[in-house]
Amino acid sequence: MNDEKPIGIIGLGIIGTCVAQRLRDADRMVYVWSRRPRAVPNFLGSPAEIARYARVLQIFVTDGDAAIEVINGMLDCLGTEHVVVNSSTISPEDTMKIADKVEATGAAFLDAPFTGSKEAAEAGELVYFVGGSHAALMRARPVLELSSKTVLQVGDCGDATAIKLATNIMAATALQGLSEALGLCVAMDVAPEKLAMALEHHGVSSPLVRLKLPQIIDTDFAPRFTLANMLKDTEMAMSLAKSFNIEFPALAATEAQMRKIAAKDDNAQRDFAVIASEYFKS
Repeated sequence: MNDEKPIGIIGLGIIGTCVAQRLRDADRMVYVWSRRPRAVPNFLGSPAEIARYARVLQIFVTDGDAAIEVINGMLDCLGTEHVVVNSSTISPEDTMKIADKVEATGAAFLDAPFTGSKEAAEAGELVYFVGGSHAALMRARPVLELSSKTVLQVGDCGDATAIKLATNIMAATALQGLSEALGLCVAMDVAPEKLAMALEHHGVSSPLVRLKLPQIIDTDFAPRFTLANMLKDTEMAMSLAKSFNIEFPALAATEAQMRKIAAKDDNAQRDFAVIASEYFKS
């Protein structure tokens, strides 16, 4: 595939918007569509129009229903020249549904969720977890590399979604643990900055802690990855756990706490680090 052909980006939330801009910055022709019209270059009228012009189509939408709607809207325009890359975090069941729909047209499909929030997307440092055929990935890789630092092929279609949900289980429960640790310090009048200093020398520190702790201390909950999206992902993980008859007690407690905090004010649309705000009440 000629990797200089136009690229389609569908869904202009936080990450989709950043990825589209990274592609433009690389002097690529990018066609975009979103449910909410945007005053951006080459905004077209439908997913079908995107498929008429672009050959690699990358999707960033909120949930499975939205992904299925997008795919249904472009099916008549898909063919063997297309690679559809779903970078939305949706359920494994919905992933397989849209894969079947896409592949029935002769187009290739990749299950390619990512890790990395707004800052990583702006810097072109996302990490894509990719499930699907090696041949399809080779066709899409030049596009994915423009917005990422790493593209990891993790297995078949659906495997990448499993990896994404697994990593978000860890992120959600780790941030809840960090929030509780901060809560103890606040209750005992120990400055959160002292905890940050101690964590620099403790094995429990991690890139997530180093990223989120300064934001929490500054009460900066501008959305990088919203609480609503994290809650959606943890709910999917809990549903899968139930279907396999396994227990996730740590995630269950974290999900309940996130749901309580999301119901207050506009917390659902703030960064998921807002769960720590529960311990900074006056």
